[in-house]
Amino acid sequence: MSTRTGNQGSDGMPTSRKRYDKKLVRDRTTELLAIRLGPGKDQGARLVWGCPACGKQDKYSVKRSERKGGCLVEDCRLSGYDDVFGMLAKLEGLDYHADFLAVLAKAYELLGLEPAGGGAEPPAKAGIRKNVGVTPPVKVSSKASSRAVPVRQRAADSKNRERRGNEEDVPENLDARLDLAGRVYRRILELCPLETSDRSYLRARGLSHETIRKGRFGTVTAGRARHLKGYSSASSDARSCCRCPVSPRTRRTAASSSRSPGTTC
Repeated sequence: MSTRTGNQGSDGMPTSRKRYDKKLVRDRTTELLAIRLGPGKDQGARLVWGCPACGKQDKYSVKRSERKGGCLVEDCRLSGYDDVFGMLAKLEGLDYHADFLAVLAKAYELLGLEPAGGGAEPPAKAGIRKNVGVTPPVKVSSKASSRAVPVRQRAADSKNRERRGNEEDVPENLDARLDLAGRVYRRILELCPLETSDRSYLRARGLSHETIRKGRFGTVTAGRARHLKGYSSASSDARSCCRCPVSPRTRRTAASSSRSPGTTC
């Protein structure tokens, strides 16, 4: 398996191709590491070196049969179980993915190899390549160009123009919305008061009565959720939530909670 890379000429166009044989490099893994790290110590199935990063002796290990390895010290920057390219990338401080061609070139350099190809392309062929991917401009009338804009894009542009036109109203609208959200949440807490069992659970977790009060906790049971949802869905106006009546079940629960010491939200 080979990887190709092109060189850039003075006009910015590729003028040559280099072919790197990755299989050839993998087959010479131990030889490459011996050149990079020095002679290794033979331990049968493994070949080991002193790690150049953490300095631990015999910790940089490569398994011969799989031609993979790395430093055995977990917090070392050379740790892992990589192939020859992953190991070389870490040794050279390169990114395996972003700098892979540089890793290939370094491997060839260490092994004393020359990539296949590398000669300049014939002028005629280079001239042909110069026009590859170039699309001649197409003249489009103004009417056609306006029709060519997708419907969704036109709608988005219209919304953006409307939003830019109402920039002066944003602070006022934002304050009104925040005020409405606060009133809605207060009403939800009135409709869904914190039950004694849930308050006891929060107290058991270490929360004080003051923290629970300031935290504005509530208990949303299935019945309360249905009551609130059924009322609010009947009207599209969010303010209707503030006028939602308290259900009989919630009224009884709130009354019993108010009689218990320290249970007021």
